[in-house]
Amino acid sequence: MKTCKLILVALLIGACPAARAQYSAGTNDLANTNISAALADFTTAVANSPADPNANVYLALTRLLALPNQPAGSNFLSRIGIPAAGRNDYHWTAQLPETTNSDQKRELVIPNVDADEFTAELRNDIVPALIAAETNLAQITDPNFGLFLPGSVTHFSDVTIDYGDVQMMRAILDAAAFYGYTLNTWNLDAQLQAVSNLVETDKSLEAILNANPNLLAITNAADQVLAGGAFTNAINRYFAASQFIRSRHAGVRLFNMVTNDLRDEQNFRLFLSDLESSVSAPFGGPGADAGVISNAAFYDTISGFTNHTISMANFFNGTFNVRSLLPVITNSAFIWDSFPDTTLDGVITGLTQTNLGRAFLKHPLSAQLQLPGVAYTVLNWRVERSCGFC
Repeated sequence: MKTCKLILVALLIGACPAARAQYSAGTNDLANTNISAALADFTTAVANSPADPNANVYLALTRLLALPNQPAGSNFLSRIGIPAAGRNDYHWTAQLPETTNSDQKRELVIPNVDADEFTAELRNDIVPALIAAETNLAQITDPNFGLFLPGSVTHFSDVTIDYGDVQMMRAILDAAAFYGYTLNTWNLDAQLQAVSNLVETDKSLEAILNANPNLLAITNAADQVLAGGAFTNAINRYFAASQFIRSRHAGVRLFNMVTNDLRDEQNFRLFLSDLESSVSAPFGGPGADAGVISNAAFYDTISGFTNHTISMANFFNGTFNVRSLLPVITNSAFIWDSFPDTTLDGVITGLTQTNLGRAFLKHPLSAQLQLPGVAYTVLNWRVERSCGFC
């Protein structure tokens, strides 16, 4: 036992100075805007001292800053036409190329890529970085944690972050991972130039769907399940952050809450709690609005749960298929009362064909009403409010 202790002490004495040296080198690299070198230094620092909270915070932040300049990210930006010149995290000026159309108006040049290349970059490069950064921040477990981030190093405003800020950053990272997993669930294999040409020539949503018969169909059920885990993690991290931030002593931190925000934020917490409950069992019905604060944000949304039930479990079960839920599309209009499933595959009950039709009419789409022996009547979204049954 004595020998084991001596070995442990020797390892700690050897590792900590190395970790401190790499940590110092990393902050110097950031001060000099050398993000790639900073990433390497902070990675080594954490390898030498895995529980070092300061090194883990800097490594988490640097992972994200480095994404555009890593091989995968840099190659993807070049692939979609964003020039290398101007890719500066601290003063980004690189833009997608533009051209002048026949009306002498500037418009973006549509890159010759598939839409699923964007989700592939998101899933294969960005989401892993988000998860790795969240893992780094998970090493901060002391509620008394505090770290001053000087502007001379970060090139942003001076700020001190505490345990509540860390939990909020973890919530944001989990929420971003949730969106990444979700987008990768559905088929987005559509060539952007071809879609653009269809929009210009046919001006038809029907033509786009016909040319891409699997568009928006589910292709990755496993990621839909992973999205559910990220979803609940994001909510739980937010609750931890909110509780801490609400009770912290006065002082400006990265995330702050003022008195005027408390009522709105309490309703937001209740809304998130309702959504999280629905991951386990459907939520809603009479009494579902218990505890909601009137005249505050999310009041109408939470009150609506009394007439509906929501089941995020059905959204994350690996079978939620957007394509199968679309109404009948003709040209760039949809047939009124043609939604195949008003429960949206069991995600929400209590909706009607009219509810869903109104939701579609909020976008630049028209509806066609089909009656026996009567020609279609086109209802344009711009006159939605004048429709007697909309």
